[in-house]
Amino acid sequence: MRTRRVVATALLLLLLTPLTAPAAGEWEEDIFLYEVIGPERLAAGDEYGCHGIPGKDIREDHSVIKECKDYLTERTVASQWGAQPLSFGVPGESLEQETGDALVEQGFMIIGDKVLTGHENLIALARNGGSLEKNIGTVAEFEQALDSPAYVVNLYWIPRMNLNSVRPDWDLVDAIESSDAWFATWGEVASYDRHQPSLQWDPIGNTALLTHAPVAADPLTHPESQIGWTVPYTLGLEMGDSVVLNIDKDGVNMSELTAADRHLKEGWRMNDTLLLLTLKPGSTATLHFDGAAPEVLFSNHPQWFNDHDEIITVAGHHVDNLFDASRRWDDTPMRFTWLVEPRGIEQNSWWLPVIAVFVALATPAAIIWTVRRDRNLQRILFSLDGLDIPSEEE
Repeated sequence: MRTRRVVATALLLLLLTPLTAPAAGEWEEDIFLYEVIGPERLAAGDEYGCHGIPGKDIREDHSVIKECKDYLTERTVASQWGAQPLSFGVPGESLEQETGDALVEQGFMIIGDKVLTGHENLIALARNGGSLEKNIGTVAEFEQALDSPAYVVNLYWIPRMNLNSVRPDWDLVDAIESSDAWFATWGEVASYDRHQPSLQWDPIGNTALLTHAPVAADPLTHPESQIGWTVPYTLGLEMGDSVVLNIDKDGVNMSELTAADRHLKEGWRMNDTLLLLTLKPGSTATLHFDGAAPEVLFSNHPQWFNDHDEIITVAGHHVDNLFDASRRWDDTPMRFTWLVEPRGIEQNSWWLPVIAVFVALATPAAIIWTVRRDRNLQRILFSLDGLDIPSEEE
């Protein structure tokens, strides 16, 4: 009997070992970042930024910034415009100088979205448009943000709250989607805002070559790491009486845009006598005229892409499951900045220790019960043959 107790105790300790052993890591990855969903969202125009590491605070440990960046860049690029992430969701309403310096050192340019005090090399986006969540955001709050002096209306989206799915406010979504604003991501806004166009105009008969110089860092304002992605920029060029027939780039006709185009891309359109040409820096476009090309180029660049007055951005917070966060937004014109973080193990594995404890307690008891049942059965069989078998207490 003593031997059986030793065996039962050993089995119990063996089953309890996974519960007492140290964890191999504090989080696990989201496979949707690089499997199916991730590439689909990139192709649609979304962006990936960072929101930290579960259980760690970037204000207390600046290495978390690089840890989150490495987690992201090892699995995906940040945008169709650039591989390196530019956006970081920071906690709290203030940003210490040292934390801001650490973000800049890792190449981040734009932060949000409760931050009230910024950093000289970081653009801080305010949370001014509310949430897409039902009973949290409102149409009135969104419209008030549109009418405010702020050039960006920034909303947020949290797909789950305390393990419960969050429902969008579809009336608010309809109001947002019917806006004629530029639907952008954080990184697009930051990259666009930092660009200063430099042009070269070469008229040749009925054509003219327009060269949009590459983006260059200004050591007096922003270092090279802070010039962002090379995104298309809308140039405003006065044509006067000249009539533009078409524009090509590298021998391929550029798309003709309309005022309803709300997503960043190359192309051109006429607004009375003003040519709005959206062209990536480092490119040369050939303009074809009905008659002689203008000898002198006069520019009047709009503030934002395609001459839009407002910008709408949406940030997905604490995205540790991209499928769950994005599944409602396949057909929306909104563009999301997904602030990514790994999934904390405790969020989805809390039930495993419960099952392990149950198994650890139930298995030895089941073994002991089975041994005693077999012992009693043997005693009955032997007694039928006139044999005697000692009881367990003996």
